[in-house]
Amino acid sequence: MLVFKGKKGSWVKLCWALLLAGIFLLALKAFQGRQNKTVSSSDTVTMGYTQFPANIDPVKEYNGWFTVRYGVGETLFKMDDQLQIQPWLATKGEQLSPLEWEITIRQGVRFHDGSLMTPQTVKESLEHLLASNQRAAGELMIEQITATDHTLRIKTKEPQPILLNLLADPYSTILHVGAKESTGKSVVATGPYQLTAFRPENGASLKAFGHYWNGAAKVAKVEIRSFSDATSMSLALDAGEIDAAYGMPALNLASYRQKKGYRISEVDGSRYLSYVYNFRDPWMQDKTLRKAIDLVIDRKTYSQSLFQKGSQATNGPFPSRFPFALEEPVPNANAKEAEKLLDQAGYLKKADGFRYKDGKKVTLTALSYERLPEIPLAVQATQAALKKIGIDVKIRTVEVGSIAAAEDYSFTPYTMVATPVGDPYPFFKSSLASDGSVNLGKYKSNKVDQLIKTLGTEGNQEKRQELSKDLQREIQEDLPISFLVTFKVAVIMNDRVSGLTSSASDYYHITNQLTKE
Repeated sequence: MLVFKGKKGSWVKLCWALLLAGIFLLALKAFQGRQNKTVSSSDTVTMGYTQFPANIDPVKEYNGWFTVRYGVGETLFKMDDQLQIQPWLATKGEQLSPLEWEITIRQGVRFHDGSLMTPQTVKESLEHLLASNQRAAGELMIEQITATDHTLRIKTKEPQPILLNLLADPYSTILHVGAKESTGKSVVATGPYQLTAFRPENGASLKAFGHYWNGAAKVAKVEIRSFSDATSMSLALDAGEIDAAYGMPALNLASYRQKKGYRISEVDGSRYLSYVYNFRDPWMQDKTLRKAIDLVIDRKTYSQSLFQKGSQATNGPFPSRFPFALEEPVPNANAKEAEKLLDQAGYLKKADGFRYKDGKKVTLTALSYERLPEIPLAVQATQAALKKIGIDVKIRTVEVGSIAAAEDYSFTPYTMVATPVGDPYPFFKSSLASDGSVNLGKYKSNKVDQLIKTLGTEGNQEKRQELSKDLQREIQEDLPISFLVTFKVAVIMNDRVSGLTSSASDYYHITNQLTKE
Protein backbone atom coordinates (compact mmCIF):
# COMPACT_ATOMS: atom_id res chain seq x y z
CA MET A 1 0.00 0.00 0.00
CA LEU A 2 1.31 3.41 -0.94
CA VAL A 3 0.12 6.42 0.96
CA PHE A 4 1.08 10.02 0.22
CA LYS A 5 0.29 12.69 2.74
CA GLY A 6 0.14 15.91 3.48
CA LYS A 7 31.09 17.94 -18.97
CA LYS A 8 43.37 21.38 -27.64
CA GLY A 9 44.05 22.66 -30.27
CA SER A 10 42.95 24.98 -33.06
CA TRP A 11 39.33 24.00 -32.61
CA VAL A 12 39.52 25.13 -28.98
CA LYS A 13 40.67 28.56 -30.11
CA LEU A 14 37.82 28.72 -32.57
CA CYS A 15 35.40 27.66 -29.86
CA TRP A 16 36.60 30.44 -27.60
CA ALA A 17 36.39 32.95 -30.43
CA LEU A 18 32.79 31.99 -30.98
CA LEU A 19 32.08 32.23 -27.28
CA LEU A 20 33.64 35.64 -26.91
CA ALA A 21 31.84 36.97 -29.96
CA GLY A 22 28.50 35.80 -28.66
CA ILE A 23 29.19 37.12 -25.17
CA PHE A 24 30.21 40.54 -26.47
CA LEU A 25 27.11 40.97 -28.60
CA LEU A 26 24.76 39.88 -25.87
CA ALA A 27 26.46 41.93 -23.19
CA LEU A 28 26.45 45.03 -25.38
CA LYS A 29 22.72 44.78 -25.77
CA ALA A 30 22.02 43.82 -22.18
CA PHE A 31 23.62 46.92 -20.71
CA GLN A 32 21.91 49.45 -22.92
CA GLY A 33 18.90 49.68 -20.68
CA ARG A 34 18.15 52.20 -18.00
CA GLN A 35 18.75 51.05 -14.43
CA ASN A 36 15.89 50.36 -12.06
CA LYS A 37 13.45 53.10 -12.99
CA THR A 38 10.46 51.35 -11.56
CA VAL A 39 7.22 52.28 -13.26
CA SER A 40 4.83 49.60 -11.99
CA SER A 41 2.71 50.28 -8.94
CA SER A 42 3.09 48.55 -5.59
CA ASP A 43 -0.13 46.58 -5.99
CA THR A 44 0.98 45.06 -9.33
CA VAL A 45 3.82 42.69 -10.18
CA THR A 46 4.78 42.51 -13.86
CA MET A 47 6.48 39.28 -14.93
CA GLY A 48 8.33 38.72 -18.20
CA TYR A 49 8.52 35.48 -20.15
CA THR A 50 10.12 34.55 -23.48
CA GLN A 51 7.67 31.69 -23.94
CA PHE A 52 3.95 32.22 -24.14
CA PRO A 53 1.11 29.93 -25.24
CA ALA A 54 -1.33 30.44 -28.05
CA ASN A 55 -4.12 29.61 -25.62
CA ILE A 56 -4.38 28.99 -21.91
CA ASP A 57 -6.39 25.75 -21.84
CA PRO A 58 -4.19 23.34 -19.82
CA VAL A 59 -5.47 20.23 -21.58
CA LYS A 60 -4.20 21.54 -24.93
CA GLU A 61 -0.64 20.54 -25.82
CA TYR A 62 1.69 21.82 -23.07
CA ASN A 63 -0.27 24.91 -22.13
CA GLY A 64 -0.84 23.67 -18.60
CA TRP A 65 2.74 24.61 -17.76
CA PHE A 66 1.81 28.25 -18.13
CA THR A 67 -1.45 27.94 -16.24
CA VAL A 68 0.37 26.46 -13.23
CA ARG A 69 3.37 28.83 -13.48
CA TYR A 70 1.06 31.82 -13.34
CA GLY A 71 -0.72 30.66 -10.21
CA VAL A 72 -4.00 30.27 -12.10
CA GLY A 73 -4.32 26.50 -12.20
CA GLU A 74 -3.69 23.82 -9.61
CA THR A 75 -3.46 20.04 -9.63
CA LEU A 76 -4.46 17.39 -7.11
CA PHE A 77 -0.80 16.85 -6.17
CA LYS A 78 2.36 18.90 -6.64
CA MET A 79 6.15 18.37 -6.64
CA ASP A 80 8.39 19.73 -3.90
CA ASP A 81 12.02 20.87 -4.44
CA GLN A 82 13.17 17.25 -4.19
CA LEU A 83 10.55 16.19 -6.76
CA GLN A 84 8.60 14.33 -4.13
CA ILE A 85 4.81 14.14 -4.32
CA GLN A 86 2.88 16.43 -1.96
CA PRO A 87 -0.89 16.93 -1.63
CA TRP A 88 -2.44 20.09 -3.07
CA LEU A 89 -6.06 19.97 -4.14
CA ALA A 90 -6.13 16.48 -2.72
CA THR A 91 -5.26 15.69 0.86
CA LYS A 92 -4.30 12.06 0.35
CA GLY A 93 -3.69 9.48 -2.35
CA GLU A 94 -3.81 5.81 -1.56
CA GLN A 95 -3.16 2.81 -3.80
CA LEU A 96 -5.66 0.14 -2.83
CA SER A 97 -4.51 -2.45 -5.38
CA PRO A 98 -2.35 -2.51 -8.55
CA LEU A 99 -5.32 -1.09 -10.49
CA GLU A 100 -7.22 0.91 -7.87
CA TRP A 101 -6.57 4.26 -6.20
CA GLU A 102 -8.50 6.38 -3.77
CA ILE A 103 -7.96 10.16 -3.82
CA THR A 104 -9.31 12.25 -0.96
CA ILE A 105 -10.43 15.63 -2.30
CA ARG A 106 -9.75 18.77 -0.24
CA GLN A 107 -12.89 20.40 1.08
CA GLY A 108 -13.70 24.09 0.98
CA VAL A 109 -11.91 24.85 -2.31
CA ARG A 110 -13.69 27.25 -4.64
CA PHE A 111 -13.36 27.77 -8.35
CA HIS A 112 -12.87 31.25 -9.76
CA ASP A 113 -16.59 31.48 -10.50
CA GLY A 114 -17.31 31.01 -6.80
CA SER A 115 -18.62 27.46 -7.01
CA LEU A 116 -17.28 24.72 -4.77
CA MET A 117 -14.87 22.11 -6.04
CA THR A 118 -16.30 18.68 -5.33
CA PRO A 119 -15.28 15.12 -6.17
CA GLN A 120 -17.86 15.27 -8.97
CA THR A 121 -16.37 18.41 -10.54
CA VAL A 122 -12.87 16.89 -10.22
CA LYS A 123 -14.18 13.76 -11.95
CA GLU A 124 -15.62 15.88 -14.77
CA SER A 125 -12.33 17.76 -15.14
CA LEU A 126 -10.28 14.57 -15.39
CA GLU A 127 -12.74 12.99 -17.82
CA HIS A 128 -12.52 16.14 -19.95
CA LEU A 129 -8.72 15.75 -19.93
CA LEU A 130 -8.90 12.08 -20.96
CA ALA A 131 -11.24 12.92 -23.84
CA SER A 132 -9.22 15.92 -25.03
CA ASN A 133 -5.53 15.04 -24.58
CA GLN A 134 -4.21 11.88 -26.20
CA ARG A 135 -0.87 12.07 -24.40
CA ALA A 136 -2.52 12.36 -21.01
CA ALA A 137 -4.94 9.54 -21.74
CA GLY A 138 -2.09 7.26 -22.79
CA GLU A 139 -0.02 8.05 -19.70
CA LEU A 140 -2.74 7.99 -17.07
CA MET A 141 -4.38 4.82 -18.42
CA ILE A 142 -7.56 5.55 -16.48
CA GLU A 143 -10.46 3.23 -17.17
CA GLN A 144 -13.03 4.51 -14.72
CA ILE A 145 -13.51 7.33 -12.21
CA THR A 146 -16.13 7.18 -9.48
CA ALA A 147 -16.98 10.14 -7.24
CA THR A 148 -18.18 9.79 -3.66
CA ASP A 149 -18.91 12.49 -1.09
CA HIS A 150 -15.23 13.17 -0.34
CA THR A 151 -13.17 10.91 -2.60
CA LEU A 152 -12.45 9.73 -6.10
CA ARG A 153 -12.04 6.08 -6.87
CA ILE A 154 -9.82 5.61 -9.93
CA LYS A 155 -9.42 2.32 -11.76
CA THR A 156 -6.61 2.03 -14.32
CA LYS A 157 -6.48 -0.24 -17.35
CA GLU A 158 -3.01 -1.46 -16.38
CA PRO A 159 -0.89 -0.94 -13.28
CA GLN A 160 0.15 2.69 -13.19
CA PRO A 161 2.48 3.11 -10.21
CA ILE A 162 3.09 6.81 -10.84
CA LEU A 163 -0.54 7.86 -11.12
CA LEU A 164 -0.17 10.51 -8.41
CA ASN A 165 2.91 11.93 -10.18
CA LEU A 166 0.91 12.22 -13.38
CA LEU A 167 -1.89 13.91 -11.48
CA ALA A 168 0.75 16.55 -10.64
CA ASP A 169 1.44 17.18 -14.34
CA PRO A 170 -0.02 20.55 -15.40
CA TYR A 171 -2.22 18.86 -17.95
CA SER A 172 -4.10 17.53 -14.91
CA THR A 173 -5.07 21.05 -13.79
CA ILE A 174 -8.50 20.90 -12.22
CA LEU A 175 -11.04 23.00 -14.11
CA HIS A 176 -14.71 23.72 -13.64
CA VAL A 177 -15.58 22.23 -16.99
CA GLY A 178 -19.26 23.06 -16.74
CA ALA A 179 -18.79 26.72 -15.80
CA LYS A 180 -18.60 28.03 -19.34
CA GLU A 181 -17.43 26.97 -22.76
CA SER A 182 -13.66 27.04 -22.99
CA THR A 183 -12.39 29.50 -25.56
CA GLY A 184 -8.72 28.92 -24.90
CA LYS A 185 -8.54 32.46 -23.55
CA SER A 186 -10.15 31.85 -20.18
CA VAL A 187 -10.19 29.01 -17.67
CA VAL A 188 -12.13 28.56 -14.46
CA ALA A 189 -9.63 27.02 -12.05
CA THR A 190 -8.74 27.27 -8.34
CA GLY A 191 -5.42 29.13 -8.06
CA PRO A 192 -4.63 32.30 -6.06
CA TYR A 193 -4.93 34.33 -9.27
CA GLN A 194 -7.59 34.33 -11.94
CA LEU A 195 -7.41 35.50 -15.52
CA THR A 196 -8.98 38.84 -16.40
CA ALA A 197 -7.50 39.10 -19.89
CA PHE A 198 -5.51 36.83 -22.16
CA ARG A 199 -3.69 38.32 -25.17
CA PRO A 200 -1.85 35.66 -27.19
CA GLU A 201 0.13 38.37 -28.96
CA ASN A 202 1.69 39.90 -25.82
CA GLY A 203 0.55 38.60 -22.45
CA ALA A 204 -2.13 38.23 -19.82
CA SER A 205 -3.67 40.06 -16.87
CA LEU A 206 -4.45 38.40 -13.54
CA LYS A 207 -6.13 39.48 -10.35
CA ALA A 208 -6.06 37.98 -6.90
CA PHE A 209 -8.85 35.52 -6.22
CA GLY A 210 -10.66 36.59 -3.09
CA HIS A 211 -11.77 33.12 -2.04
CA TYR A 212 -8.50 31.25 -2.46
CA TRP A 213 -8.49 28.23 -0.16
CA ASN A 214 -4.85 28.50 0.98
CA GLY A 215 -4.80 32.14 2.06
CA ALA A 216 -5.28 35.43 0.27
CA ALA A 217 -2.71 36.58 -2.28
CA LYS A 218 -0.61 39.53 -1.07
CA VAL A 219 -0.41 41.31 -4.44
CA ALA A 220 -3.64 42.47 -6.03
CA LYS A 221 -2.66 42.19 -9.69
CA VAL A 222 -0.12 40.37 -11.85
CA GLU A 223 0.71 41.29 -15.41
CA ILE A 224 2.33 38.72 -17.68
CA ARG A 225 4.37 40.18 -20.57
CA SER A 226 5.58 38.11 -23.49
CA PHE A 227 8.95 38.96 -25.10
CA SER A 228 10.27 37.72 -28.41
CA ASP A 229 13.83 37.42 -27.08
CA ALA A 230 15.82 37.56 -23.87
CA THR A 231 17.65 40.77 -24.76
CA SER A 232 14.47 42.82 -24.94
CA MET A 233 13.27 41.22 -21.71
CA SER A 234 16.56 42.12 -19.99
CA LEU A 235 16.24 45.71 -21.16
CA ALA A 236 12.71 45.86 -19.79
CA LEU A 237 13.85 44.49 -16.43
CA ASP A 238 16.69 47.02 -16.17
CA ALA A 239 14.30 49.82 -17.11
CA GLY A 240 11.82 48.81 -14.41
CA GLU A 241 9.15 48.04 -16.97
CA ILE A 242 8.89 44.55 -15.51
CA ASP A 243 9.58 43.42 -11.97
CA ALA A 244 10.78 39.89 -12.67
CA ALA A 245 11.79 37.63 -15.53
CA TYR A 246 11.99 33.94 -16.36
CA GLY A 247 13.86 32.39 -19.28
CA MET A 248 17.08 34.42 -19.22
CA PRO A 249 20.04 32.77 -20.98
CA ALA A 250 23.02 31.79 -18.86
CA LEU A 251 25.00 34.88 -19.88
CA ASN A 252 22.28 37.24 -18.74
CA LEU A 253 21.77 35.23 -15.58
CA ALA A 254 25.47 35.53 -14.74
CA SER A 255 25.36 39.31 -15.20
CA TYR A 256 22.42 39.64 -12.77
CA ARG A 257 24.36 37.79 -10.11
CA GLN A 258 26.76 40.76 -10.14
CA LYS A 259 24.17 43.53 -10.35
CA LYS A 260 22.86 45.32 -7.31
CA GLY A 261 19.14 45.60 -6.83
CA TYR A 262 18.20 42.08 -7.91
CA ARG A 263 17.66 38.70 -6.32
CA ILE A 264 17.59 35.32 -8.05
CA SER A 265 15.59 32.27 -7.08
CA GLU A 266 17.26 29.25 -8.66
CA VAL A 267 17.48 25.49 -8.25
CA ASP A 268 19.10 22.63 -10.16
CA GLY A 269 16.46 21.54 -12.62
CA SER A 270 16.06 18.62 -14.98
CA ARG A 271 15.95 20.55 -18.26
CA TYR A 272 18.83 19.31 -20.39
CA LEU A 273 20.54 20.20 -23.67
CA SER A 274 21.33 17.24 -25.88
CA TYR A 275 22.18 16.19 -29.40
CA VAL A 276 19.59 13.82 -30.82
CA TYR A 277 20.92 11.55 -33.59
CA ASN A 278 18.67 11.01 -36.60
CA PHE A 279 18.57 7.31 -37.47
CA ARG A 280 16.96 8.12 -40.84
CA ASP A 281 20.43 9.39 -41.89
CA PRO A 282 22.51 6.33 -42.95
CA TRP A 283 25.64 7.88 -41.42
CA MET A 284 23.98 8.12 -38.03
CA GLN A 285 23.02 4.46 -38.04
CA ASP A 286 26.71 3.73 -37.43
CA LYS A 287 27.38 3.86 -33.69
CA THR A 288 31.07 4.61 -34.40
CA LEU A 289 30.15 7.99 -35.84
CA ARG A 290 27.77 8.72 -32.98
CA LYS A 291 30.52 7.77 -30.53
CA ALA A 292 33.03 10.07 -32.31
CA ILE A 293 30.65 13.01 -31.96
CA ASP A 294 30.07 12.18 -28.31
CA LEU A 295 33.82 11.98 -27.63
CA VAL A 296 34.61 15.45 -29.01
CA ILE A 297 31.86 17.23 -27.06
CA ASP A 298 33.61 19.37 -24.45
CA ARG A 299 30.82 19.26 -21.89
CA LYS A 300 32.80 20.87 -19.09
CA THR A 301 33.86 23.84 -21.22
CA TYR A 302 30.30 24.25 -22.47
CA SER A 303 29.01 24.29 -18.91
CA GLN A 304 31.70 26.52 -17.37
CA SER A 305 32.23 29.00 -20.20
CA LEU A 306 29.35 28.81 -22.63
CA PHE A 307 26.60 28.48 -20.06
CA GLN A 308 28.62 29.95 -17.20
CA LYS A 309 27.05 29.17 -13.82
CA GLY A 310 23.66 28.37 -15.25
CA SER A 311 24.24 24.69 -15.97
CA GLN A 312 25.97 21.47 -14.98
CA ALA A 313 27.94 19.24 -17.37
CA THR A 314 26.24 15.89 -17.78
CA ASN A 315 26.30 12.64 -19.71
CA GLY A 316 22.77 11.72 -18.74
CA PRO A 317 19.29 13.23 -18.62
CA PHE A 318 18.97 13.61 -14.85
CA PRO A 319 20.80 15.73 -12.29
CA SER A 320 22.93 13.54 -10.02
CA ARG A 321 20.98 14.49 -6.90
CA PHE A 322 17.94 12.55 -8.06
CA PRO A 323 17.87 8.96 -6.72
CA PHE A 324 17.14 7.45 -10.14
CA ALA A 325 20.12 9.20 -11.81
CA LEU A 326 23.17 7.19 -12.89
CA GLU A 327 25.97 8.75 -10.92
CA GLU A 328 29.04 8.54 -13.13
CA PRO A 329 31.75 11.16 -13.73
CA VAL A 330 31.34 13.35 -16.79
CA PRO A 331 34.08 12.38 -19.26
CA ASN A 332 36.55 14.85 -20.72
CA ALA A 333 36.55 15.47 -24.46
CA ASN A 334 38.91 13.00 -26.15
CA ALA A 335 39.62 13.76 -29.82
CA LYS A 336 42.46 11.23 -29.98
CA GLU A 337 40.15 8.41 -28.96
CA ALA A 338 37.59 9.58 -31.50
CA GLU A 339 40.18 9.49 -34.28
CA LYS A 340 41.32 6.03 -33.21
CA LEU A 341 37.77 4.70 -33.40
CA LEU A 342 37.21 6.22 -36.83
CA ASP A 343 40.52 4.82 -38.17
CA GLN A 344 39.65 1.33 -36.93
CA ALA A 345 36.20 1.51 -38.52
CA GLY A 346 37.55 2.42 -41.97
CA TYR A 347 36.83 6.15 -41.90
CA LEU A 348 40.09 7.22 -43.55
CA LYS A 349 41.49 10.73 -43.89
CA LYS A 350 42.49 11.93 -47.33
CA ALA A 351 44.67 14.82 -48.44
CA ASP A 352 41.81 17.31 -48.04
CA GLY A 353 41.75 16.58 -44.30
CA PHE A 354 38.32 14.95 -44.34
CA ARG A 355 37.31 11.36 -43.80
CA TYR A 356 35.89 8.99 -46.38
CA LYS A 357 34.37 5.56 -46.18
CA ASP A 358 33.79 3.29 -49.15
CA GLY A 359 34.82 6.19 -51.37
CA LYS A 360 32.20 8.54 -49.96
CA LYS A 361 33.01 11.69 -48.03
CA VAL A 362 31.45 11.83 -44.55
CA THR A 363 29.29 14.94 -44.55
CA LEU A 364 26.81 15.51 -41.75
CA THR A 365 24.08 18.08 -41.31
CA ALA A 366 23.46 19.64 -37.90
CA LEU A 367 20.38 21.69 -37.16
CA SER A 368 20.65 24.85 -35.11
CA TYR A 369 18.19 27.34 -33.68
CA GLU A 370 18.23 30.41 -31.46
CA ARG A 371 15.83 29.52 -28.68
CA LEU A 372 18.84 30.05 -26.42
CA PRO A 373 21.70 32.19 -27.80
CA GLU A 374 24.23 29.66 -26.53
CA ILE A 375 22.81 26.82 -28.66
CA PRO A 376 24.18 28.07 -32.03
CA LEU A 377 27.56 28.63 -30.36
CA ALA A 378 27.54 25.08 -28.98
CA VAL A 379 26.71 23.65 -32.42
CA GLN A 380 29.47 25.76 -34.03
CA ALA A 381 31.99 24.59 -31.43
CA THR A 382 31.00 20.96 -32.08
CA GLN A 383 31.31 21.57 -35.82
CA ALA A 384 34.87 22.87 -35.28
CA ALA A 385 35.79 19.91 -33.06
CA LEU A 386 34.51 17.42 -35.63
CA LYS A 387 36.37 19.18 -38.45
CA LYS A 388 39.56 18.72 -36.40
CA ILE A 389 39.10 14.93 -36.59
CA GLY A 390 38.07 14.99 -40.27
CA ILE A 391 34.27 15.09 -40.13
CA ASP A 392 32.59 17.74 -42.28
CA VAL A 393 29.48 19.23 -40.66
CA LYS A 394 27.10 21.60 -42.40
CA ILE A 395 24.87 23.70 -40.12
CA ARG A 396 21.30 24.50 -41.11
CA THR A 397 19.47 27.06 -39.01
CA VAL A 398 15.78 26.34 -38.51
CA GLU A 399 12.87 27.50 -36.40
CA VAL A 400 12.65 25.55 -33.18
CA GLY A 401 9.04 24.61 -33.88
CA SER A 402 10.01 22.79 -37.08
CA ILE A 403 12.38 20.30 -35.45
CA ALA A 404 9.77 17.68 -34.66
CA ALA A 405 8.80 17.40 -38.33
CA ALA A 406 12.36 17.65 -39.74
CA GLU A 407 13.84 14.53 -41.35
CA ASP A 408 16.83 15.53 -43.51
CA TYR A 409 19.58 16.03 -40.93
CA SER A 410 22.18 14.08 -38.94
CA PHE A 411 21.79 15.48 -35.44
CA THR A 412 19.98 18.32 -33.74
CA PRO A 413 20.24 20.10 -30.41
CA TYR A 414 17.19 19.51 -28.26
CA THR A 415 16.10 20.69 -24.84
CA MET A 416 13.58 18.95 -22.62
CA VAL A 417 12.57 18.74 -18.98
CA ALA A 418 13.39 15.13 -18.19
CA THR A 419 11.50 14.74 -14.92
CA PRO A 420 8.66 17.25 -14.68
CA VAL A 421 6.65 14.90 -12.46
CA GLY A 422 9.46 13.47 -10.35
CA ASP A 423 9.79 10.11 -12.06
CA PRO A 424 11.98 9.02 -15.01
CA TYR A 425 9.37 6.92 -16.82
CA PRO A 426 7.72 9.70 -18.86
CA PHE A 427 11.12 10.74 -20.24
CA PHE A 428 12.07 7.23 -21.32
CA LYS A 429 8.64 6.51 -22.75
CA SER A 430 8.34 9.73 -24.75
CA SER A 431 11.96 10.12 -25.94
CA LEU A 432 13.37 6.61 -26.37
CA ALA A 433 10.54 4.14 -26.84
CA SER A 434 10.03 3.10 -30.46
CA ASP A 435 6.60 4.75 -30.41
CA GLY A 436 7.64 7.70 -28.23
CA SER A 437 5.90 11.00 -28.90
CA VAL A 438 9.22 12.95 -28.95
CA ASN A 439 11.49 10.19 -30.28
CA LEU A 440 12.78 12.67 -32.85
CA GLY A 441 15.56 10.47 -34.22
CA LYS A 442 13.31 7.42 -34.69
CA TYR A 443 15.54 5.30 -32.49
CA LYS A 444 14.47 1.66 -32.06
CA SER A 445 15.79 -0.89 -29.61
CA ASN A 446 13.97 -4.00 -28.48
CA LYS A 447 16.00 -4.07 -25.27
CA VAL A 448 15.22 -0.45 -24.44
CA ASP A 449 11.55 -0.96 -25.27
CA GLN A 450 11.35 -3.94 -22.90
CA LEU A 451 13.10 -2.07 -20.08
CA ILE A 452 10.72 0.86 -20.51
CA LYS A 453 7.73 -1.48 -20.47
CA THR A 454 8.96 -3.09 -17.25
CA LEU A 455 9.57 0.30 -15.65
CA GLY A 456 6.05 1.36 -16.57
CA THR A 457 4.42 -1.21 -14.32
CA GLU A 458 6.99 -1.72 -11.55
CA GLY A 459 5.62 -0.46 -8.23
CA ASN A 460 8.67 -0.92 -6.00
CA GLN A 461 10.61 2.34 -5.82
CA GLU A 462 14.04 0.74 -5.35
CA LYS A 463 13.46 -1.51 -8.36
CA ARG A 464 12.28 1.51 -10.38
CA GLN A 465 15.49 3.35 -9.58
CA GLU A 466 17.61 0.37 -10.72
CA LEU A 467 15.58 0.01 -13.93
CA SER A 468 16.15 3.70 -14.62
CA LYS A 469 19.90 3.25 -14.16
CA ASP A 470 19.87 0.18 -16.43
CA LEU A 471 18.18 2.27 -19.11
CA GLN A 472 20.75 5.03 -18.72
CA ARG A 473 23.59 2.50 -19.09
CA GLU A 474 21.99 1.18 -22.27
CA ILE A 475 21.65 4.72 -23.64
CA GLN A 476 25.29 5.47 -22.86
CA GLU A 477 26.30 2.32 -24.73
CA ASP A 478 23.97 2.70 -27.73
CA LEU A 479 24.08 6.53 -27.94
CA PRO A 480 20.77 7.53 -29.53
CA ILE A 481 21.28 10.82 -27.67
CA SER A 482 24.33 12.69 -26.36
CA PHE A 483 23.57 14.76 -23.26
CA LEU A 484 25.57 17.97 -22.79
CA VAL A 485 24.34 19.95 -19.77
CA THR A 486 21.44 20.29 -17.40
CA PHE A 487 20.18 23.78 -16.62
CA LYS A 488 19.35 25.63 -13.47
CA VAL A 489 15.81 26.94 -13.16
CA ALA A 490 15.94 30.62 -12.31
CA VAL A 491 13.62 33.56 -11.78
CA ILE A 492 15.21 37.04 -11.60
CA MET A 493 13.38 39.77 -9.69
CA ASN A 494 14.18 43.28 -8.55
CA ASP A 495 14.72 43.59 -4.82
CA ARG A 496 11.29 45.10 -4.23
CA VAL A 497 9.76 41.73 -5.09
CA SER A 498 9.90 38.54 -3.05
CA GLY A 499 8.04 35.26 -2.96
CA LEU A 500 8.59 34.32 -6.58
CA THR A 501 9.87 30.78 -6.63
CA SER A 502 11.79 28.39 -8.85
CA SER A 503 11.14 24.68 -8.73
CA ALA A 504 13.07 21.69 -10.05
CA SER A 505 9.94 20.74 -11.98
CA ASP A 506 9.89 24.20 -13.66
CA TYR A 507 6.41 24.94 -12.31
CA TYR A 508 4.90 27.06 -9.52
CA HIS A 509 6.41 30.50 -10.13
CA ILE A 510 3.57 32.73 -8.96
CA THR A 511 1.92 31.81 -5.67
CA ASN A 512 -0.08 33.54 -2.96
CA GLN A 513 3.29 34.29 -1.27
CA LEU A 514 4.27 36.81 -3.96
CA THR A 515 4.90 40.22 -2.38
CA LYS A 516 6.07 43.67 -3.47
CA GLU A 517 7.22 46.60 -1.37
